[in-house]
Amino acid sequence: MTIITYTLKAGEKNSDSFYTDLSAFTDEVTAAGERQFEALITSFQVESQGSISRPELVLDLLTLGVLWREYGAQAGTFSPFGQKVLSRLVSARRRVPLLKPAADFLRGLLGWAFGIGQDSRGRSVPLTLDSLEALIDWLEAAGEFKEEVLRIRAWHGFLSGRPDPGSGLTLVEEFAGWFAGASLNALGPYTSNVERFLSERHPRYRGREDYVFTGRERVEYHLYMVGAEIMNRAFRKAFLETKKRIMFVPPCMSAPQDGKCQAVDTPLGARCAACTPGCQVHQVTKLGEKLGVEVFMIPDSFSPLSSGGSGADQSNFGVIGVSCPLTITAGGWEMNRLGIPAQGLLLDHCGCSWHWDPGKGIVTEINFRKLREILGDRNEESPGE
Repeated sequence: MTIITYTLKAGEKNSDSFYTDLSAFTDEVTAAGERQFEALITSFQVESQGSISRPELVLDLLTLGVLWREYGAQAGTFSPFGQKVLSRLVSARRRVPLLKPAADFLRGLLGWAFGIGQDSRGRSVPLTLDSLEALIDWLEAAGEFKEEVLRIRAWHGFLSGRPDPGSGLTLVEEFAGWFAGASLNALGPYTSNVERFLSERHPRYRGREDYVFTGRERVEYHLYMVGAEIMNRAFRKAFLETKKRIMFVPPCMSAPQDGKCQAVDTPLGARCAACTPGCQVHQVTKLGEKLGVEVFMIPDSFSPLSSGGSGADQSNFGVIGVSCPLTITAGGWEMNRLGIPAQGLLLDHCGCSWHWDPGKGIVTEINFRKLREILGDRNEESPGE
């Protein structure tokens, strides 16, 4: 039986209430984080001489804390040999796409053998610079945290140069603990099936390369929901100033009437062929035509741009990426590294045939009102509204 881990509708007609709740909770998180980390963030900004906003830095530290709470104990017992082997497999699949199937198969088997994803509940490890370095190694070996590793590594380097790094790490732990409880109250109604999936379905994923990805706890869904909102706000002005917009949607949104999508492959992804009027990919494509947005389907978030092989002119254009919470924040971070202003839009629920509904898949949806808001257009009713 299929178990949908999260749904932004939570029993309502649409996901409007979710976005209201998310906005309010993000305000609470950023305000609390800026108070908690005021001195730390100010010092980081001065030392890095960067333009990263304070809410983004709050997100960095919150990400560090949440991932530490979830994986720190496991990272502390992870073997250096296992880390080296799995990290090389991850590197190989990124450098040579043709190796991805074989590398992922080996990652699944060896990851479980080396202890990736094993239950570490009940074990406690102090958060120090050394144990944080072990967490970074574990995250790198797991293969699902490329962007998180880059962010956390920057903070590890910064904290290493401070006279009292332990005080900063204590603040990180405290804030992550507060977030775990507060996010459950604010966003818990939208992730109520995660625990059921983890207990009933997830054990069958042992030995698969997506075992860690599909095994995320509710707090991680909440983290990346808030992360998407923080980054949308941070990149909003730059996005609206772009002259061209490209939107990437996942194939799980496709709902062809005869069961076979007629989309045509292009260097940037598959372009809708308008075979089924009721399909949301078709509806998004039509809306994009009105608003000057090109729409493509891609199986891996943003891969045509990050690989550099699309041949696209990446100057002065913005991206709208649609995905589930577990990948949306990483996609935004990646686009930011590439100098591309991005906005993220969450799927109303997950349902792809690989991760969540093996063999069949459940057609996913988006909130068209939220899409229009992202594009700066709220004047007309959207399909399905």
